[in-house]
Amino acid sequence: METPARTARGFTLVELLVVVVLSSGIMLLGMWSWRPQQHAILELRDRTQVVGELRLAVENLLQDLGGAHKLTISGTTLHIEREEATATLAGGWDGSADEGVEYWRDDDDLWRLDVASGRVRLVASRLTAFDVGKNGKRISIDLSAGEGDAERNLGLRWRNP
Repeated sequence: METPARTARGFTLVELLVVVVLSSGIMLLGMWSWRPQQHAILELRDRTQVVGELRLAVENLLQDLGGAHKLTISGTTLHIEREEATATLAGGWDGSADEGVEYWRDDDDLWRLDVASGRVRLVASRLTAFDVGKNGKRISIDLSAGEGDAERNLGLRWRNP
């Protein structure tokens, strides 16, 4: 009498170990190839955020400087007195002299104060420098944000009316 042929069911331990080792190797290669891309993505995100913060600061400054009547500097604070038409658009014009707005940096944040209303708001964050200077009638505003490869610098020059 013959014994029936044994049918193979499942995998042997050696076959499973080979599959696990090969799968682990492929996953490890995939992770190593992803690391440079992940680093580049994080770097790009930092650069984008830094440029965005500088853009916000510049847009706010240019909006207020566009209607400037007089610029004064006190330490690292920039005080902008606005023309009548600009103050009227901003609201609260009662015919008296406009008290204007002030910009200053505290830690890494650029702040804006509307002097007449007393409203303070955050303009931009992650700034590493907000330097204001005066040379005759010229006002210079130098902004920096970010660190290392993501650092960006921007300078504004304005003629004091």
